[in-house]
Amino acid sequence: MKAQLYDYSKLRGRIVEKYSTITAFAEVLGVSFSVISMRLHNKAYWPQPDIDKACELLDIADPMEYFFVRVVKDNFTNEATA
Repeated sequence: MKAQLYDYSKLRGRIVEKYSTITAFAEVLGVSFSVISMRLHNKAYWPQPDIDKACELLDIADPMEYFFVRVVKDNFTNEATA
């Protein structure tokens, strides 16, 4: 079974909106830039305490909109017409 991938683009936008850089947000959250980067690229998971703290820091009322948006891949074939 493949790991579920999540789309963190809205979260990334909120981070930049509130803290200007991922680095600044990581510092306030208490983790390194590389940890945040890995999480935003689906290379590491978000622990519940960090989700809670991030929601508080970013004024996020509904974590589902930022942390649990699944990546949807297009499953179509590009057929050339003759």
